[in-house]
Amino acid sequence: MDFVFFVETLGRDFPILCKMLGIDPVPAFPRKNTRDELRPDLETVQEEVLDDEHLDLLKQNTELDRIIYSLAQVRHAEVLRRQPPGPE
Repeated sequence: MDFVFFVETLGRDFPILCKMLGIDPVPAFPRKNTRDELRPDLETVQEEVLDDEHLDLLKQNTELDRIIYSLAQVRHAEVLRRQPPGPE
């Protein structure tokens, strides 16, 4: 069995994975270290605007990541399609 998680759909996907494994999901999946949360143990970092040269370097260095992410999205959709409908 394989399963891919995406941060943006974790709340929906985690219960599906638990069902596939035959375990009860946790009632709530806590979020930690979010951008919107101010905490004394985390340093606030200002977001920087990247110039075109650095954007190009970033794009070159993450090309494989983007390919893998796209393939994972396809696989994720296949797994979700095979799931029986849940209660509404």
